[in-house]
Parts: sequence; C-alpha cells; structure tokens
Amino acid sequence: NLDGAIAAFNKAMEIKPEYAQAHYFAGIVYQRWSDDQQAYESYNKAFELEPTNAQYLLAAAESLIDLNQLDEAQNLIESKLGYFEHNGALRQLQGQIAMLQGDPRKAADIYGQALRLNPDDDMLLEELMWSQYAAGQFGQAHESVQRLQVRSKAERTDLMHLEARCLTMMNRSSEAREMYLKLTRLAPSDAELWSELGALAWELGD
Repeated sequence: NLDGAIAAFNKAMEIKPEYAQAHYFAGIVYQRWSDDQQAYESYNKAFELEPTNAQYLLAAAESLIDLNQLDEAQNLIESKLGYFEHNGALRQLQGQIAMLQGDPRKAADIYGQALRLNPDDDMLLEELMWSQYAAGQFGQAHESVQRLQVRSKAERTDLMHLEARCLTMMNRSSEAREMYLKLTRLAPSDAELWSELGALAWELGD
C-alpha cells in the first residue's frame, strides 16, 4: 500500500521535519514508483539530517546512478570517504561506478580496497574478479577465480569458464585445454565453449 505509506511518511515529516527516517523511507516508496529524482532528493535529505548514517549516503548515491549521473555519484561518495573510510559498501559502490564508466582497472583497485575491509564477502570477490579480467589482469583474475571456487559449495561452470580463459591469456594452453574439455562434458550444448576449445586446439596444433 504505497499510497498509504507515502501519506504516513509525509504526515511524519509534517509533524517533525528533521525526522530522517521518514525522508529515507519516503525515498524507498519513490524508488518503487521509479521516480528516481524524487527518491534521490528524499535520500539526500535524510543524509543531510543524519550525516553519520552511511546507509542514507549509499541510497542517495545509488539513486544518482539510476539517474545516470555517475560523476555526481562518485563525487558524493568521495567527498564523504574521509568520514566513512572503513565502510566497504561505499568502496564497493565506487567500484561499480568505475565499471559503469568503462574503467575496469580503477574498479579493480577500488574493489581490492573494499575486499580488504570485507574479506569474507563472496559477491565482492566476484565483482573484483570480473573487473580484473576486464582490465586484462589475467593473473590476478585467475587467483580470484580460484579463491571463489574454494569458497563455492557447488561446481560453477561460469567460474571454470573464466579460469579457462585466464589460463589461455596467461599462455598456459595445455591447462586451459583440459579445463575446456571438462567444461564441454559438463555443458555439451554450450556452443561458445566448443568454439573457444576449437581455437585453442588450433593454436596447439591439434
């Protein structure tokens, strides 16, 4: 009942304009209505009223991303990092912005900083892995893949595929071929795997 919710939040703000939570939850309603501009204004107001709350800052920055105002989102986070220097979620969002801006090398550096703050975050490690691969840091991406595979409870063909690609780019062709052979047995209908295996076999003279 979003109409009833926004009416209640507006009433709360009328009674107590400095009540940050009312502005924040109003932002959630506007976000569900896809009114990203109003959502940003509500989140930003909540953060202005409670500048020690990193959740409000994250929400405001994410709304700027939804508005495709990537530079503004990056600047907003950077202006507050001195206060929230140990907040891994803010660093992670910075990395996501860098990826959206087409700068995977910067993203990999930022994700690395975020991972040092949250070393057990598998999703963060995965984002680091993809940014490293996109940046051409194949050795580091391979290490990240292996770390994720150790943590994973199930055999993930997407991680195996990326490992095979990293091995290929690292000129470890024989190991890559073995990985591709295993993958084609696990996913025999994946044409991309067969194509990459064929190209690798050609390079190996097979």
